[in-house]
Amino acid sequence: HSAHAAWELGDWNRSLASLQVITEHAVSDLARKEAEELSEQLLSEKGVTSDGAFEFYEQLLGREPENVVALRGLGGIHFARNEMGDARKYYEALAEHAEDEQQKAEASTQVGLIAIEAESDTDTGVIHLEQALEFDGSHKPAIQALKSVYGDSENWTSLVGVLAREASLAESDRRLPMYTEIASIWQHKIGNNKVAAMSWKKVLELDPSSAEACSGLMEIHQQEQDWKAYLDVADISLNNLAGAERKARQ
Repeated sequence: HSAHAAWELGDWNRSLASLQVITEHAVSDLARKEAEELSEQLLSEKGVTSDGAFEFYEQLLGREPENVVALRGLGGIHFARNEMGDARKYYEALAEHAEDEQQKAEASTQVGLIAIEAESDTDTGVIHLEQALEFDGSHKPAIQALKSVYGDSENWTSLVGVLAREASLAESDRRLPMYTEIASIWQHKIGNNKVAAMSWKKVLELDPSSAEACSGLMEIHQQEQDWKAYLDVADISLNNLAGAERKARQ
């Protein structure tokens, strides 16, 4: 009754404590199993991180060394306590034993971030972040973390790869700034005019009035002394300017 009342009130710590008492003193295997299952549900869905939860997770892991609920719970508790070495250990085990690909990706991302932020081991962190994308190619936290790492380290080729992945996952009306950044990196950071020109043309397909794309292409064609291509883009730019002026006068 105590466990039921606490559950109804949303008092998850009290619920857990009551269920643990039932588990320890159950008169039948069925009652014990039901209490354990309710405890796992509580810990999995409600995110309880009390000392009682920690003890329950450890006991559960003692019985089932590959239990993903316990691994995720212990990883989260150690992370919240800033015990990063222990947190990493449990997240690594979770990435190995979880069956759900998204859960594997989340665990690998956590390991990667701990390596980078707590251990200053960027190379190892990147390995785990890239592994997260192997598990789930659309995992946004891993994508954002890799963008930050590659930008900070000026690893431009890897950065455009991550940006291209992000753009492919984005809604069509949100891709323009990503493609613009990709084209700018190819031109100004990597110095590959051929790929940059193709990238700028992709920007123009999305936004024929893009001043950045016109400017980038004109600069490339001027460097390569491709005056016909330069004039073609200049015409587009002038037409865009004329259109903008007409719109402003209306």
